[in-house]
Amino acid sequence: MCAPATEYLPGNKSLSREKIFILVFAKLSMVSPHNPLHWLPAAERGDRQAMLQLGILYERVDDLPRAETWYRQAADAGAPEAQDRLDFLNRRQAQRAADAQAAGPTHPPAEDPP
Repeated sequence: MCAPATEYLPGNKSLSREKIFILVFAKLSMVSPHNPLHWLPAAERGDRQAMLQLGILYERVDDLPRAETWYRQAADAGAPEAQDRLDFLNRRQAQRAADAQAAGPTHPPAEDPP
């Protein structure tokens, strides 16, 4: 049975931002055999594979801080692949920072004189 639509509204304080994200993502990917709603409860119970899957999910949507959090938890729980992904993610973030620094500061466009 589906929950009432009001449960998914942003004003509902009982749902975390993360759960709302996963609910929306799941709604958009109903044909996927790996529904993200499956992973969050298992990850919260300490399932290292579920933690890893959430890290992958967040990395795919470029939410790197959350991906890093789940990868770190999975690695701490003993998932070897999570440490490999965490290392890759750290290299990726370092490369992005280096690229941004090499590009130099970005300035807003100059205003036209009156």
